Amino acid sequence: MSLLTFKVSDFVNRGEEVKKSGRHFTAFLWALLLLVSQFQLKAQEFPATFRGTFKAMPDSALNTDRLIRLESHIFSIAQKDADSLENWFLPNYQDYIDSLDPKLQAEALESMLIICYQQIGNLDMAEAFLEKRIQILEEIGQEEMLAVALSQLMFLQADQEEKEKAIETSIRLREMIRLNGAMLPDRKSFLYRQLCGFYHKVRETQLGIEICNIGVEYAEEAEDDRNLAGIYESLALLHENRGSAVDSIIDYRKMAIRKAEAAGDSFILRTLYRNMARTYAKLDRRVEARDYYEKTFKIYENYPYLFGMITDLTSYGNFLLDVQDVSGAEDLYQNLRSLYPGYAHHEESVKHLANFGMKIMVTRADVDSFNYYKAVYDSLWIDALEKDKLGVREELLVEYETKEKEAQNKILEARNRGTMIALIAVGLVAILLIFLVNTIVKRRKAERVLHEQKEALMASDLERTALEKEQSEQRNNQLKAELQERVKQITEHQMLNAELKQLLNDLNNNLEQPENRKLTRQMKNLVGRKATEAALEEIAQKINDFYPGLQDQLEDKLGEKKEAEVYTTMLYLMDYRTEDIAKLLQKTEKAVRNIRYRVRKKLDMAEELDFQDGVKEILHLVS
Repeated sequence: MSLLTFKVSDFVNRGEEVKKSGRHFTAFLWALLLLVSQFQLKAQEFPATFRGTFKAMPDSALNTDRLIRLESHIFSIAQKDADSLENWFLPNYQDYIDSLDPKLQAEALESMLIICYQQIGNLDMAEAFLEKRIQILEEIGQEEMLAVALSQLMFLQADQEEKEKAIETSIRLREMIRLNGAMLPDRKSFLYRQLCGFYHKVRETQLGIEICNIGVEYAEEAEDDRNLAGIYESLALLHENRGSAVDSIIDYRKMAIRKAEAAGDSFILRTLYRNMARTYAKLDRRVEARDYYEKTFKIYENYPYLFGMITDLTSYGNFLLDVQDVSGAEDLYQNLRSLYPGYAHHEESVKHLANFGMKIMVTRADVDSFNYYKAVYDSLWIDALEKDKLGVREELLVEYETKEKEAQNKILEARNRGTMIALIAVGLVAILLIFLVNTIVKRRKAERVLHEQKEALMASDLERTALEKEQSEQRNNQLKAELQERVKQITEHQMLNAELKQLLNDLNNNLEQPENRKLTRQMKNLVGRKATEAALEEIAQKINDFYPGLQDQLEDKLGEKKEAEVYTTMLYLMDYRTEDIAKLLQKTEKAVRNIRYRVRKKLDMAEELDFQDGVKEILHLVS
């Protein structure tokens, strides 16, 4: 616990040190050193208040380097005055941004997005800035920057529980990647890493795994260790969701850590170490869990990020309580309390403190403090509900006031027209209302009957479709089982044929007459060729039962005499591995992979498509 305490206290002693991600911290230092070396930056470029900073901004041209310094400066001031950042500075800053050229507007809006998301946690404001940035990037035709902005948008929409919108955004992003042939592999690997993390976040497990596998190919092609680390971690998380074996999850995380360490990516290493620690904690492997938690907090010494640290500290605190290290948990709780002024405005971090505080008070048997933390924790949820209720009340009030004014106007008009005209008008209105009510009632009855009939028909169609699908799946499963059994038998026959060929070789070596040697060689070749041809023809027939007409289509696309390519493609479609196909075709695995590559080229298959999916799409197959 002493090492952790040192790290936390070191973080506290930094005082007003800028708390941001490693990328911005490095960029800020580089820009600062460059400007100091050129004697172009004064120590007081931006004053220590929001109002002073805003007045100083027009003093010189705003460029990328100055934006980075401004963003860092805003983060530092916000540690003392977050309310002024949200309520005064950002609205005025937005007006200032509108005066910049479009490219610089897009960069400035990205800074505002980061500030709103990380510093004040205002997702609505962050999304508004991001939507404006996307609009500008579309207008100036910056496709790659637009793709990055879309990846940010889908995460924001997911955080706001707008899953359908977020998935639509992800589909738009994937289509943009597919259509942009000039996009480099390292850019594609980054975007696929974003997609992997997103599909894990929205719990689209199977789709996420498929996307990760494509992303791995791009990252390996680009030798991009940083993004490869993120993709491997996403695979670990997705397999956790699926309930895969723990050993495979740990293997993915180890690969991710190796790649992140090779890339020197401190930001993702913090997450990887923390997640690996949690994995070992679940397995009750306490030594490994502690080691990885220690590695997590080691990162914060050079790359402080307050909100992430609060999350990791509370995670470690829960681990300490689980392993009965109450003393260590108490020390950690005190450190969390000392950090509180820095994150008091950030609701999610306050929730972490309140939740952990309740657990600590249970160990102390301190009922009053427990109730205090419970009230804080519950109030954060109640505040969110009250905001929703307040919005509804305001809408109802506006609606009521509008209707009230309309009614008053009608009364005044009726009085001006005279009593007789008013009576006639009222009578006509009453007749019209009766007619409308009657019409509406009849229409709704008719719509209800029609709806019930439609639902009954849909239910019948669904039952029939489900039955047909079940029967089709049973038939396909039976065909697959028969094919697998036959392949197994044929593989065993191939082994026997191989032994027979060896015996014939031995016999050929022991024969003295040349005629007999020639005869045994012919017998050996005939045994191997006929056995293989018969076996493959039988397998092809069974696969044709599963995909009718498949062999004819492949022969038409690949050529009638390209039997190896035809049989290899059919076996891949049935989920057979390269090593199994090699045994059946009596070829090496490398030769089978070369055949698969030639088939891809002949079918003009897109690189991002899985081989099996690509064949199905090109040949319009439905299993």
